[in-house]
Amino acid sequence: MTTVEVLDDPAQLVRLRAAWDRLWHEVPAAHPFLHWAWAATWWDHFGAVARPAVATRLRVLVVRDGDEVLAICPWCEVTTRPRGPMSVRTLVGLGQEDADLGGVLIGPGRSEVAALVAEVVADELRAQPTVLNLTRVRDDDPLLQAFQAVGGPGLVLQRESTDPFPVLDLPDEGSSEVVALLLKRNDVRRRWRRLGETGDLRFVPRQEGPVDVALDEFLRLHDLRWSVRDDEPNGIFATRRGRAFVREVSDRLDEARMLELSFVLHRGRPVAARYGLRRGSRYFGLKSGWDPRLARYGPGHMVLGKVVEHDAAEGVRSFELMRGSGSHKTSWATSVQPVGYWTVSAGGRTDAAVRTAFRAQRALRHRLRHR
Repeated sequence: MTTVEVLDDPAQLVRLRAAWDRLWHEVPAAHPFLHWAWAATWWDHFGAVARPAVATRLRVLVVRDGDEVLAICPWCEVTTRPRGPMSVRTLVGLGQEDADLGGVLIGPGRSEVAALVAEVVADELRAQPTVLNLTRVRDDDPLLQAFQAVGGPGLVLQRESTDPFPVLDLPDEGSSEVVALLLKRNDVRRRWRRLGETGDLRFVPRQEGPVDVALDEFLRLHDLRWSVRDDEPNGIFATRRGRAFVREVSDRLDEARMLELSFVLHRGRPVAARYGLRRGSRYFGLKSGWDPRLARYGPGHMVLGKVVEHDAAEGVRSFELMRGSGSHKTSWATSVQPVGYWTVSAGGRTDAAVRTAFRAQRALRHRLRHR
């Protein structure tokens, strides 16, 4: 018998860990931001923190068939405390506003489960002023497709915006030739040789020793990179609260064998670094940092090129370069894929007011989250 339950107690989130882990491994398309480690750690650092203007509580939707977990929607419920005629309630992915990809976990080949989730949530949206925020999902996301199929009166599915995500996909045959062309296009080997003439060079594909020591070096290079720019960094790598989250989630992702902190060492000292995550044949690149004094050697291209060269030799076939379409990414990509920000809400005369309140709430959450 298929059942749908909602978990709203952090202790339930902890107890769900083993089942969540099993389902995550069953879903080939599941990315690291859908892993229990990311969602639960984010909740501890951001969701559970009391704020004066916003109330947040867990709302993880779990679909079961007996003891088997078929789907997990890792959400939390956010409500702006009323200061006017309307308070809006939003369902948001756990940690997905601080991730590069979002979505839900639904077992492979279970379109009927996605349809069930869509119907359950649609009924809830129709019952009270609520917006479901589907953050950074691809067009083939199973829940998004289910909502597109549900339709009907009293339901509005809307694409709020789209971000370009450059992706490097390598063929199974001839991948080394493609990598060699990319290294040449981005002048990596010549730059490596020139920098090597000034001192010993070494590439470290994955952190050596304690994670916290490697992370300290990465953050040092991240800050150096931004120190010569006119604009300010933002997000989890730039704020005190964000870095506390990064430290704990890095330990957990390392335990899950997903963390890749890669370094270029010059004269024994890190001069360029990349924070990435890896699952099987997929690599997800989050951030880079480097010493700006070596800018003429292209340290950002250098460390990315060495990551691609090393991981491709180990069987990685998809390198997701994440948000943004600058030339430092597109020069490595074979395609640029759209990733959308979608909202689902009830229609009717109040829908426009609900959406206006939702956008104001989203801006408020962003300001408060990393304060």
